[in-house]
Amino acid sequence: LNPEPRTLNPHYRVSLGLFVLALLSKTVTCSLPAAILLLIWWKSGRVSWRNVKPLVPFFMIGAGFALTTAWLEKEHVGASGAEFDFTPIERVLIAGRAVWFYLWKLIAPVDLAFIYPRWNIDPARRWQFVFPVAALLAILALLFLHRRVGRGPLVALLFFGGTLLPALGFVNVYPMRYSFVADHFQYLASIGPIVLLVALLRRLAGRTTPYMPVILIPLGLITFQQAKIYRDTETLWTDTAQKNPNSWMVHTNLGHALVEREAFDDAQREYETALALAPHLPEPHWNVGIGLSVRGDYDGALRRFDEAIRLDPNFPQGYFSRGNVYRQRGQLDEAIAQYEKAIALKRDYAEAHYNLGVIAERRQRLDEAIRHYQLAVANRLDYADAHYNLANVLLARGRLPDALVHYSQVIRIDPRRAEAHVNLGATFLRLGQVEEATAAFRAALAINPDLVPAQRGLEAAMRGGGTREPSR
Repeated sequence: LNPEPRTLNPHYRVSLGLFVLALLSKTVTCSLPAAILLLIWWKSGRVSWRNVKPLVPFFMIGAGFALTTAWLEKEHVGASGAEFDFTPIERVLIAGRAVWFYLWKLIAPVDLAFIYPRWNIDPARRWQFVFPVAALLAILALLFLHRRVGRGPLVALLFFGGTLLPALGFVNVYPMRYSFVADHFQYLASIGPIVLLVALLRRLAGRTTPYMPVILIPLGLITFQQAKIYRDTETLWTDTAQKNPNSWMVHTNLGHALVEREAFDDAQREYETALALAPHLPEPHWNVGIGLSVRGDYDGALRRFDEAIRLDPNFPQGYFSRGNVYRQRGQLDEAIAQYEKAIALKRDYAEAHYNLGVIAERRQRLDEAIRHYQLAVANRLDYADAHYNLANVLLARGRLPDALVHYSQVIRIDPRRAEAHVNLGATFLRLGQVEEATAAFRAALAINPDLVPAQRGLEAAMRGGGTREPSR
């Protein structure tokens, strides 16, 4: 890197731009400027201000992205609370153990799991200090021996640890709630040890020995086997539950996967297993409550939602689900109060706004319904049901161009939603745009040839117009 940007302007600017794009993709790439300095020291044995100066913008931009990500993890993702309340000593213990865990998985990629068990960190267990102490001794040994063995091994180790730093537990990231390690956290960091290992094998085996097939063939077989568990969501979480049976989160996600294929009884058993593992957390109570409400046991569901809220009064999903029970029972005022509490805790709660819109529309408060549906789609752009209901209410209000926009959004999100094509065609007819209406009705019939409103709409369009009532 030349410290005089004027002599390297195009390349320097491109490099900086690509670095920003990398940060936008994954913030862990903020370690790049430090890695560059390591490579400079590896090659030349020294680092001067001349090397550091052009990297200052990289460090500043990287630090900005890193701090922003840490803030988002804490304030918006939820990486805060008792489960993240570690002392500095405990965080050192987490980091020391994680480094050796990742290095071992890199050398021997066996017993891989999507979610690993969360360690019990306890400074009173003296053996846990072995990991951070061993990591420190390894760095000191390589630093002391670098004149004999070269700077490469030390650079590889520092690159590995430095790139892993954001995921070592010194800052809160949400997955720490379930596990302190995850295979994908070390993808970028693994470059250092892999390069070192390949260089060592090359030196030991010589230039002519075909050692690569001996390594790549078993690695390929392991990859082939591991890839099978990613066939679908249920397979993934079933495999993870077998390897990590004491994780409430794993059983919860397996329950979600079973719900997707409508295996509700099996899903409820998984939710109840999660509750048995973590009765002190609100989420397992909430999930069991949802299962009970699906079965029509509203009293049992409310007891679970109440317990979730007792455990965490700021748990918006609990209020939302209580609102759903009250709405099912026809207690609309109570439902509204619960949805409003959920929104007070989670301002972008699109589903709560949607349900408030449904209630307002049911009570013929159309302007209020429009407001809530608009907030729902503003907070969740792909919310097809909210776009559809909003379009219907706008159409009822005579705001035809606005209704067209939201019917079009429904079709963009779910092109096979026939009733949206029908209503789009009906709106075009009311605007006198017969050709567009004809195309919309034909699109609906291509999806469902027996759809009567689409047939009648097409007949009206072929006659040259007329007014068609929308399909609700």
